[in-house]
Amino acid sequence: MVVKSKIRRLRRVASDKGGNVAMMFAISAVGMLTVVGAAVDYSGMTKSRMMLQHQVDAAVLAAARLQPNPGKKTVKKKDRKKVVYDVLAQNGYDLAYSQPKVRINNPAITVRATAPYKTVFMGLIGKNTVDLNVIAKSQINAGNTVEIALVLDNTGSMGVDGKLEALQSGAKGLLGTLSGFQDGKVKVAIVPFAKNINVGVDKRGASWLDLPDEYTITRPETVTTYTGGTKGDCVTTTETSTRDGVPYSYPSETCTGGTLGTPTTTTSDRDYVAEWEGCVGARPSELHISDDTYSTRIPGLTGFEAREYIPEGFDLYHRCPEPITDLTNDFAVLNDGIDAMSTSDTTYMPLGITWGRRVLSAHEPFGQATSGDNVRKMMVLMTDGLNTVHLAKPPYLKDNRTSTATSLVEKTNQDTVEACRRAKADNIEIVTIAFRVTDAATRQILQSCASGVKNYYNAGDNNALIQTFQKIGSGLNEVRLTQ
Repeated sequence: MVVKSKIRRLRRVASDKGGNVAMMFAISAVGMLTVVGAAVDYSGMTKSRMMLQHQVDAAVLAAARLQPNPGKKTVKKKDRKKVVYDVLAQNGYDLAYSQPKVRINNPAITVRATAPYKTVFMGLIGKNTVDLNVIAKSQINAGNTVEIALVLDNTGSMGVDGKLEALQSGAKGLLGTLSGFQDGKVKVAIVPFAKNINVGVDKRGASWLDLPDEYTITRPETVTTYTGGTKGDCVTTTETSTRDGVPYSYPSETCTGGTLGTPTTTTSDRDYVAEWEGCVGARPSELHISDDTYSTRIPGLTGFEAREYIPEGFDLYHRCPEPITDLTNDFAVLNDGIDAMSTSDTTYMPLGITWGRRVLSAHEPFGQATSGDNVRKMMVLMTDGLNTVHLAKPPYLKDNRTSTATSLVEKTNQDTVEACRRAKADNIEIVTIAFRVTDAATRQILQSCASGVKNYYNAGDNNALIQTFQKIGSGLNEVRLTQ
C-alpha cells in the first residue's frame, strides 16, 4: 500500500506540464522509481530464496532419512536422488526450469538448486529474471555403522576446578547412550591428547613406528636433608597463575622466622631409565598432520632422554597422556579408558586431531575402522584452552614459553585448521566443544573445525560440558542439516 501511494503521488506531480517541472520530474522520477523498485524486488527475492531453501532442505532431509529395503544393507544413490526430485516437485519446485545438482558422497548428501525470480521493477533496466541459488547438506542416516573418535584434552589445565571429573562424567554418559544403539553398529575410540600422544606399548614392533633407543645410565646423586628445624610464623594467601595458558588460583603459604635445622648430606648412585612407554612425537615435513606416507615412520619418545653430551647438558623428559583406546564396541574397555585419564603437560591440538583421523581410517597405523560407504565416521574434539605448543625440530614439540611467540602460535593454529580440513575431506564429521574457553581465536578455530554451525558447542561450565555430551548422544540418531 505504501508503494502504491508513492506511485500515485508521483503521477500527480508528473501531470504538471509546466516547463522545467516536467523535465526535472522526468529525471528524478526514474531515480525514485529505481530505488523504490529495487527495495520491492529485494524483499521479494529474499522471501523467494527462503521458500526455495525450505524446499531444498526438506528434499535433502527426506533423502538422508531413506532406509534400505528389507533384506538390503544400503540405499542406492539413484533412489536417494529420486526422493530429492520427488520432494522438490511436490513442494512446487520447477524442475523444467533447472535440474537440481545432487551429490552423494557417503555419508553426506548435498543438493544445489536454482529457481527463477520474476522481477517487478528491475525490468525497467532490462533485468526481468534473476536466478536464486541455494545449497543444503545433511549426513545420511540409513542404519549404517557409526564409528566415533573421542579426541579429549588431557592437558594440565584440565586438572583444576573439577574439569577432568566433568569430562569423565560427560564422556561416560555419551558412552552409555551409544551402548544402547543396535549391537555392532557403533564403535568408539578414545584419543587423549596433550603435547604428545600415547599409542600404547602394544604397538611395539609396528612397521610404522620408529622405536627409540632404550637404555639405563647410572649417575651419582647428592641429597641434603634437614632435621630439627622450625617452621616459624606462616601466612596463607591466594595466588594466581596459568596452567597450559589457562588462569587458576591456588593457596600459597609464606613462613618467616623459621630455621632449617641440622643438615645431612648423602651421595648414592641413581639409575636413569630411558624406556619407551607408548609416547610418540611428530614426523617432519608436515607429515605430522598426514595420514599417509608411513615409509617415514612415526618417532617414538622415551620418558627420559639423556643429553649429557650436548653443550646445554640438560636431560629431556617427555610426558604423555594415557594410551589411545583403539576403536571397539566393548563399552567396558571404553569406560576403563575414560576412568584412566589423567592430566599433565600442554596443548597441541594438531596431533590430537590427526590421531583421531588415524583411528578412523581402515589402514595403518590402526586398521580397526570400516572402509566403504556404509559407515558414518565422526570425531568429537573437546578442549579447554588455546594451543600453547609449537613444532620444533621433529620429533620434538616445544612449549611457547612467552605470549610473544606470535608466529609460532599462528603456525600451530593454522596446522589445527588444516588437520580438521583433511579429516573432513575423508568424510569425517567433526563435532567441537569449547569447554570454558575464553580465547576468541581458539573459539573461532573450533567453529571452523566443526562440520557446520550445529556441530559447534560452547560449554561455559562443568555442568554445561556434561549436558553437551548428552546432546551429542541424543542427536546421533537424528538426521539434521549440516549446511
